[in-house]
Amino acid sequence: MLNLGMKILKKILVGSFFLLESMLVRLLQYMRKFLQWYQEEDQGKKDKSSISSSEVEDFAIIITTFEARFFKYALPLIKEIREHTDTPIFITINGNYEKSDNNINLRKFLTVISQFVNVYPIAFSNLRGCATLWNSGIEIADSKNYLILNDDIYVNGSQLIDAMKDIESELRNDGLVTINDSFSHFAVSEKCLEEVGLFDEHFLGFGHEDGDYMHRYLVRYGKKHLDTKLSSFLNLSDDSKDLSVSNSKSKYSIFNLRMVQEIYKSDEISGVVSTFDKPMTRVADFVNPRPLISFRKQHYKDLVE
Repeated sequence: MLNLGMKILKKILVGSFFLLESMLVRLLQYMRKFLQWYQEEDQGKKDKSSISSSEVEDFAIIITTFEARFFKYALPLIKEIREHTDTPIFITINGNYEKSDNNINLRKFLTVISQFVNVYPIAFSNLRGCATLWNSGIEIADSKNYLILNDDIYVNGSQLIDAMKDIESELRNDGLVTINDSFSHFAVSEKCLEEVGLFDEHFLGFGHEDGDYMHRYLVRYGKKHLDTKLSSFLNLSDDSKDLSVSNSKSKYSIFNLRMVQEIYKSDEISGVVSTFDKPMTRVADFVNPRPLISFRKQHYKDLVE
């Protein structure tokens, strides 16, 4: 009986030992997981704190693009920006003059950019002018300041936050800031848009909508807008275009040239010089707010030159 009792006790002790060992192993595993979770949470808070302290508040980035530049220019630009800032990016995607029934490239592009946080696309089914693309981005972004970029722009992302902070400071005084003498990359404030208006969508194509805005800005404030020189931005000046609307070598629309000739006239007495070489007066009313649906429908076919 004694031997049997000792055997039973031994089994109980051995079983208890293995049970206790198993419990300790599980406890160590849970502690390890908890410490890993805590470290990740703590690091996440530090990262968020670091990002938030470096971000520029009340700023939105607007990028215009179209099918020929989706993957060659727009996607690399989005990637570079997103590696350095979580500032919201609004992509206004132009359509082709002749609609595509399958829009395969557009679907692929939307799928790829969906992996990025704070990227908001808006796509048109057919061609829209530059003024409409800019206005659409401004309206959906709904911010106090806007950095507006063509897709064929190289940005040094490591310098972007500092550049945006400088631009934000300049916008407080001037409202409109071009970068390196070009509307291929520029910034505009909400206050300027309220006082000067949005871009004139009578310019259904490309070109002269920026010159018109410069003229209206000069008339409103009595001074030319500010231009800032930034080495962190480089205009690559790609020549891609929708071949359906232009047989010429220029990527600018003849329609827009005709529009600017219709709505401006020489005025040596009271005209002002902005983007033009001689004093001019705007003779056609600026229509604001947008959109100009009936005008666009009436003249859409005139874009084909």
